[in-house]
Amino acid sequence: MQAVSRAGLGRYRPGRWGIVTAQATNRSDQPAEAMATVYVAGQSRHQYARRMWLPPRSYRRSWCPLKMPDIPRRYGAVEVVSLAVGYQGGMEVLWEDASGNRRPSGLLPLDHVRGTTASVGHRRLSSPFGEEPEATEEVRRLVQAFNEAGGLPMIVLGLGGKFLVPIPEALDGLDYLVVAGDQLATDAAALRAVRQWLLGGRTLWVTLDRVSPHTVELLLGDVFDCQVVDRVGLTSVEIQDGKTGEPVGDEGPQEYEDPVEMVRAVTSGAEVIYRVNGWPAALLYRAGRGRVFITTLGPRGWLRRRQADEPPPLRAPYYPPWTATGALLQLAYRMVQPPSVTPELEPHSLAPFLSEQIGYRILPRGTVLSTLGGFCVVVGLAALWLRRRGRAERLIWVVPLLATVAAAALVALGARSRQAVPPTVAMGQVVYVDPGMGVAEASGLMALYNQKAHRGPLGARRGGLFDPDLSGGEMRTRRMVWTDLDAWHWENVTLPPGVRMASFRQTIRLDQPVDCRARFDAEGLMGTLVPGPLGGASDPVLVLPGGGTMAPRLAEEGRFVAGPAEVLARGQFIGAELLDDRQRRRQVVYGRLLTDRTLRRTDRPLLLFWAPPLDLGFRLPEDARQTGSALVMVPLRIEPSAPGTRVRVPSACLPFRCVEGLETHRSAAYNNQHGEWLECRTPSRVWLRFQVPQSVLPLAVEEATLTVRIEAPEREVELQAVAEGQARTLVRRESPMESIQVEVDEPGLLRLDADGGLILGIVVGQQKTEGPVLTVDGKGSLPWRIEHVALELVGTVLAGPSVEVARTGRRGTR
Repeated sequence: MQAVSRAGLGRYRPGRWGIVTAQATNRSDQPAEAMATVYVAGQSRHQYARRMWLPPRSYRRSWCPLKMPDIPRRYGAVEVVSLAVGYQGGMEVLWEDASGNRRPSGLLPLDHVRGTTASVGHRRLSSPFGEEPEATEEVRRLVQAFNEAGGLPMIVLGLGGKFLVPIPEALDGLDYLVVAGDQLATDAAALRAVRQWLLGGRTLWVTLDRVSPHTVELLLGDVFDCQVVDRVGLTSVEIQDGKTGEPVGDEGPQEYEDPVEMVRAVTSGAEVIYRVNGWPAALLYRAGRGRVFITTLGPRGWLRRRQADEPPPLRAPYYPPWTATGALLQLAYRMVQPPSVTPELEPHSLAPFLSEQIGYRILPRGTVLSTLGGFCVVVGLAALWLRRRGRAERLIWVVPLLATVAAAALVALGARSRQAVPPTVAMGQVVYVDPGMGVAEASGLMALYNQKAHRGPLGARRGGLFDPDLSGGEMRTRRMVWTDLDAWHWENVTLPPGVRMASFRQTIRLDQPVDCRARFDAEGLMGTLVPGPLGGASDPVLVLPGGGTMAPRLAEEGRFVAGPAEVLARGQFIGAELLDDRQRRRQVVYGRLLTDRTLRRTDRPLLLFWAPPLDLGFRLPEDARQTGSALVMVPLRIEPSAPGTRVRVPSACLPFRCVEGLETHRSAAYNNQHGEWLECRTPSRVWLRFQVPQSVLPLAVEEATLTVRIEAPEREVELQAVAEGQARTLVRRESPMESIQVEVDEPGLLRLDADGGLILGIVVGQQKTEGPVLTVDGKGSLPWRIEHVALELVGTVLAGPSVEVARTGRRGTR
């Protein structure tokens, strides 16, 4: 065994996983089984190992996962000790390395800075020219310019070499990955590792001018719908905004003597960020909780020469002559911004939910009452008998004796009930399904219950990780041993008595398709859920962009309906009026998952529901009773409604923002960033813009119902609409202290703007009480506050291009 050396990324982040090289030599004439073991110096009780089989007179090099502990920022490296463990007569023996050392050690560099970037692949499979040095240098310049534009460290890690990362844990410390070649297409393990890393919420950048579409299809599956038309060379490049068509940046058209390569492609499912000559130049796909940016323009089209008076980038080891254009600068800013929030739940917040599913049954009420009733009857009979015998004084010791017997009987029955509980494994899963990639990412918490200390198999057969809490148990050296890509187990681990929690994560491939799609009609949102292996859906919640929530009604064959009656109030997540114990527990979990911040930042519809837990392939105690639930999240695809369809759009599907409207400034009564109404004391005119879903545009609105819940004592409140640039009053109320509802059916007041928005106003007037007003806070004026605003629309979908097509002049993204 040699000293440990770097592998994978080559840098390690505290608190994250990484991999190191495991090397062993068999100098004997017999085959041997060895185990390469590593641990951080000073933490020998927590070891990681890789078991290997060695032929006679052989040398083998493999990998071993390692999780770094939380190490202070003042340390730039960490010492890691390696052991070569062999087996002789059923006992473990330590082998020596070439220098006779049984515990060789080495230093691994630590990376405390966020924003680590790596690139993989600089060769095309179809290239007859080998490495293509100039093209490789162009990619390196592009990635460095991206790091500079995004404010990231200028160091770019390379994942080249003959073997790439074998498991997703090797990429745990990576934030951004640039794929600039087809090397992943020939490495199935690395392809799967990158896919699982992406699904966990990371950012991937694919340069399609250097990557074949086949490689991207292998990586993204059905998510990638881009069709390559041809490749061209451009001598003039002007990058334009994908929606407005306006030039991006201040450089203007860039001229090149050596043409810049561009892949011309079409797509219907991606967001087009930039265009060049009408063709997509930068695309955005969503894969699970991650993002995939695809560029079709060659590297030189995104770079420009650095001016002599421009300052060098921060933390740069040298002065790079190339820097980002305005388009790459804006693209990098978008890449480094946190993605839209997908609801996530801290595993340990599920602990109360699981604890209620593990336990013993208390004695039935009938048993307790029968025992106490029998005690009373016996005491009464004994009193009568002793009184007839003239021995009533003996009740002084007879009654305590009978009470002791009754108490002993209850204690015995209770102990028997407690001991009757079998070993139990309760699992609380949060499952995010990506229909396009056919995989599910599961995380959460499991509770393992045993009456006695248990030493049994704990591990995984199909990948994934879990780490049981062993606090209070025996202080023994525990070892996590990997035997294959997806197989590992714990050694020297004994579960103490009682309930032990273990957080886990796992990505599994679904053997049945999962899909969820819907469209608007006259009742609201009508959809179909194909649950695949996640059958038995119950207590669903529909989360919509802008923070709206609905409790759809489930019907046969996976159909569901979400109309105005299914809109949920704030803080409510289950539509039933009376909740049972299980629904109350689920309501608590929903409340922790769907916080106000999470709802505001959700940018695509999701259907959440409860189902039986998935089999994650973990090795758990075989005699344990399995129980638990899975909270499933599936992206909802809202398809366009056919022209001529009459649709009803519930209020949860109409997010709004406070805008200037007919005023010169925006009202301060509503905070767009936090989605909160604020208390005010002065008159205000609040204009709200409601966004109609793209799937029903263009829409002729026929009816609108506006509901405003406001408390404005001593003030006049008006609800207004806009017609031909003028405000029109819909309804007027004096000192409202409850909801105001108004129905509008005049077409001139319900015309949408060019982007599918409808503007309505709330006007709060001056306080009508003359003279000073004595208030509790002594400020001399009565406050007013809007509590809730909701808009419901009814209309007919018109024939013609959508809003995006009308704005860009192109269908889809062509």
